[in-house]
Amino acid sequence: MPPLLYCAYSLSVSLQLLKNMKKQFCGLLYDTGFVHSSDPDHEEANHNSANTKLIKAVLCAGLYPNVAKIVQTRPDRCSSLSILVYTHRYYTSELVYTSIS
Repeated sequence: MPPLLYCAYSLSVSLQLLKNMKKQFCGLLYDTGFVHSSDPDHEEANHNSANTKLIKAVLCAGLYPNVAKIVQTRPDRCSSLSILVYTHRYYTSELVYTSIS
């Protein structure tokens, strides 16, 4: 088999596998109630597809788990609309509810 034909075939197989995994993942999200359709191309399933900041955050969370953790805070320490996040080196950051969208 010529190298170019092999590459085209290999790419085609890889893309088909990704398409099947996307469909399976969307089915799992539908079964658990996270999305309202099992079709991955449904308009509502792609609501945040143009939100690059969210996509980067999701990829980062998937590739680097346990980078930070959210801990229960005392009401006197921060308002009810904010949470504290601790990183691996115990740096803290406060997430304010209004800034999360």
